[in-house]
Amino acid sequence: MKPVRLTLCAFGPYAGTCTLDLTGFGSSGLFLISGDTGAGKTALFDAITFALYGETTGAYREPDMLRSDYAIPTDTTFVELEFTHRGRTYTVNRTPEQTRAKRRGEGVTTVPGSAALTQEPDAPVTGTKAVTAAVTALLGIDARQFAQISMIAQNDFARLLNASSADRAEILRRVFDTASYQRLGSAARTKAGEALRQAELANHTVVQLLATLQPAPGSPHTGELADAQDSCDPYRAPATLDWAAEMIEADTALTAEQSQQLDILDARIEAQSAAVEAAQNRAKLLSSLDEAQAKAAELTAQAPALNAEWDKTEARRPELAELDAKLQRFAEWEPRYQELSTAAASAKAARAQAEQAAAALEKDQKTLSSTDTALAQLEPQITACGEPNAELESCRKTIELAQSQQQDCQALLDDIPRLHTAQANWQRPADEYRQRQQQADAAQHSSAEMQRTLNAARAGILAQDLVDGTPCPVCGALHHPAPAAPAPSHVTEAACNKAAQAAASAAAEASKASTAAGEAKAAAQTQRDTLYARAAAFLAHRRQHYTGPQADALTPDELQTALQAQHDSLRRGLAEVHDRMANAESRKKDLEKLTRQKAQLQAQRPDQANAVEQARTAQANAEKAAAEAQTRLAEGQKNLPWPDAAAMAAARAETQKHRGCAPGRTKPPPPPASRTGCRRQKPRCFFQRTCCSPKRRPNPGRTGRGYRQPPGPCRPAAGPYCTAS
Repeated sequence: MKPVRLTLCAFGPYAGTCTLDLTGFGSSGLFLISGDTGAGKTALFDAITFALYGETTGAYREPDMLRSDYAIPTDTTFVELEFTHRGRTYTVNRTPEQTRAKRRGEGVTTVPGSAALTQEPDAPVTGTKAVTAAVTALLGIDARQFAQISMIAQNDFARLLNASSADRAEILRRVFDTASYQRLGSAARTKAGEALRQAELANHTVVQLLATLQPAPGSPHTGELADAQDSCDPYRAPATLDWAAEMIEADTALTAEQSQQLDILDARIEAQSAAVEAAQNRAKLLSSLDEAQAKAAELTAQAPALNAEWDKTEARRPELAELDAKLQRFAEWEPRYQELSTAAASAKAARAQAEQAAAALEKDQKTLSSTDTALAQLEPQITACGEPNAELESCRKTIELAQSQQQDCQALLDDIPRLHTAQANWQRPADEYRQRQQQADAAQHSSAEMQRTLNAARAGILAQDLVDGTPCPVCGALHHPAPAAPAPSHVTEAACNKAAQAAASAAAEASKASTAAGEAKAAAQTQRDTLYARAAAFLAHRRQHYTGPQADALTPDELQTALQAQHDSLRRGLAEVHDRMANAESRKKDLEKLTRQKAQLQAQRPDQANAVEQARTAQANAEKAAAEAQTRLAEGQKNLPWPDAAAMAAARAETQKHRGCAPGRTKPPPPPASRTGCRRQKPRCFFQRTCCSPKRRPNPGRTGRGYRQPPGPCRPAAGPYCTAS
């Protein structure tokens, strides 16, 4: 980068516009800027660095300190640098953030910082950060490095010479663009390290595999293999490949031989397992045989008692026949009583359903009535809430107005002590002016008196210097027969001049004091006029709350008292408005809550009304169904000996008890042992296969398992195993 032209305006010590043409240095890359201290040498370096990077070269100079203290208020501080880089010309213009006088009206304005980088034919780059980034990318160095290597500004070049190796390497790397070579070297080192790690891993794996080798018994390489394993040298592993092949061949042969032995052992184990299983089965059969023989002996011992029970059953056969016929009639009535039980259950269920429907109707009616009551109660509560939103808006506007007036009143109260101070400040220069004027008058009077005295004694003073033969300075005579005699204590010319100078100095001081007193009085009067104008406007806004005299008719103390009273009134009024606003906020929340409740109740009421109608219809249907079920129950009870199935079941149980059957038993007693000849271990019914099955009726002429069928219908004997058919 080579600077070509530098233009500064209102920058540092350069108050106006200054252009520095650097083309006169030719192709020289090194030049010297010299001058007295404070002449602006460093400011040129700051200007170049600021134009490029928006920064300065010094640690104690910030960009917001660059505007010249001697600049015209309307001038804008900027720096423009034209430079060449790699055969192309660039122009960068940068303006710091600054405060300058407005070009229209009075006061000052803050101008934000800006920057622009131009290079034809490329599009310009604008924005402070964008230009800084573009310059850094273009030159390859940042502001700190630029200050270290591109300028010898007040010994700053020593920073580069004394920088650490890492910092110096970073600077030179960016200057000479050697980043690609650095990346290449880093990649090479990374690849080398990875290859070294892979080689070490391979060596470690080879050593581990070498340690796992075990020589075959009688191998001639046992000692050599042990030495290789103890050395942990991966480069001795190739010599063990042949030994490993021999070991593998020996292991293969040993494995085949052991497999044959395992097959023989498996066959033996299977044969032994089959023999064990057969022995276990025989043991189980023997155990079952023993149990069967014990059971047979037990049944043989019970045979005499069973035969006696059988004889008793045969003697009661006529009575049992009558009871069986009665039990048969019970069986015929049972379907009708089942229908009767079903009808009774239906009637009971219908009555229960009717009661439930009535209860549901009552509940829904209560719910609907509760909803109507709640809606009726909400209306006066909603009405009582009023219009809180309008009241809140009114309170907010009142608070804004009151706070604004309170701030204005407080500002006026704060300005009254300043008015007292300004008036006191005006009184002091006025007193000083009167004192200075008295001194000037006294000095003027003294000077005039001395001048008159000097004029009166001037003839005697001239006569003191008269010499005969010398012309008189007044009449020119050479003889002076009667010269005038000077006064005993006359005033000299020097004293008179000194008195005149003192009078002039006193008059000048009096004039200065007069000017200062006039300015102080004007400032105090302006401050008073402004204050009273603002107070008058404030009291005019408060005319509904202020009935006192106008502001111009009040002294500052009286005005302060009136303003303080208005400030207190505003404070109390604000407190009252805040209370009203809090009350309105509370009523607003209540209104929102009540409105939501009303909306919910209104949304629920149609469903509740429909539920009442549905419950009323369901109740009517349930009562109708209950009446129909009761009618069917009454019809079913006609021509029945017992009122319900429970009564019939009790009569049936009594008949069964009289017959001698135990309810719930399904088997008659076993036949006598002398008739059975049965080899079964369990006793069974004599007529089991012909008549005692619940699904088969007696069939005369058929016998069961070799026993003769007794004549007549089946008459199972009463006993512990008998039950009614």
